[in-house]
Amino acid sequence: MKSRMTTRTSPIRQVRQAKASVLPAALSNRLNLYLGLIAGGLLASYVALMVTTILLAALQTQLAQNIQNKQMAIGKLETSYYAAIGQMDSTDPHALGYVTPAHVQYVTAASPNGLSFAKN
Repeated sequence: MKSRMTTRTSPIRQVRQAKASVLPAALSNRLNLYLGLIAGGLLASYVALMVTTILLAALQTQLAQNIQNKQMAIGKLETSYYAAIGQMDSTDPHALGYVTPAHVQYVTAASPNGLSFAKN
């Protein structure tokens, strides 16, 4: 009789043992869910950052090409400007009908009260 009593468990103890066996499985499932969501979020962040990096590298390359094209256009304009200035310098103004001014008058350094963008 003594052996029967020791092997027999009370109903409260059986419920506690059942809850104890179910609880770790529920925690395990919830933990797996959270870890899966975190891993998915990290993967999405990684892909988004890679796409952003590639996009910015492409934009930087395009901007560098645009700057080089603008510098070449400016260089062509400067070349034509210097050629035109050189041609004007080599031309004799008296041969074109220009004469020296009879009277030279200069603007004063102090401007009257008004709107002026000139620096004094």
